Amino acid sequence: MFVALRFPKSVRTRVWDATSPLRCTDLSVRWAPMEQLHITVRFLGDVAAPAVDEVDGRLAAAARDRGPFTLSLGGVGAFPSMKHPRVVWMGARPCAGITELHRSVEAALEKCGFDPEGRPFRPHITLGRVRTPRRGEASPIDPRELARAAEAIGFRMDVHLTHLYLMRSRLGAGGAEHSVRGSYPLAGKPVLPTAS
Repeated sequence: MFVALRFPKSVRTRVWDATSPLRCTDLSVRWAPMEQLHITVRFLGDVAAPAVDEVDGRLAAAARDRGPFTLSLGGVGAFPSMKHPRVVWMGARPCAGITELHRSVEAALEKCGFDPEGRPFRPHITLGRVRTPRRGEASPIDPRELARAAEAIGFRMDVHLTHLYLMRSRLGAGGAEHSVRGSYPLAGKPVLPTAS
């Protein structure tokens, strides 16, 4: 399971269309389907059935205390780096709204027995994962080709987010299938963007 921010179909379509130059390359990447484009706020892993209801309640309370906000999407990069890519992503500029929401989610999950994540939160949309090379093979991806394709994408978009989601992911023959387990309105005072 994981906690996520999901986008309306119109936003997913625009992100998908903007990143089509990446999928048109010969890069050895398993691209995420358009329907699955989202921002993971927190990955939970396997959650025992009895704990899901508590997680559900804690996330609903956390969302009630946080308001809707606008997030700026744009820029393509890779984790851990463009020279050694494992995950190809589109960035989301950190803002007060998402930072506060992430803190609230972490606090809620800690009350459910989840340890805090030990790494900084870097909001992004996973576009694809580099295929793992076979033993003895070099990396299946040319970082220069990835960098050229990424630089060609000049996409920028602001998206207004009003809900938090608890998602279930199940592996099947065709890859992971995501389904919504819980939807929580961000019901607090709206978070206004700060002047930059």
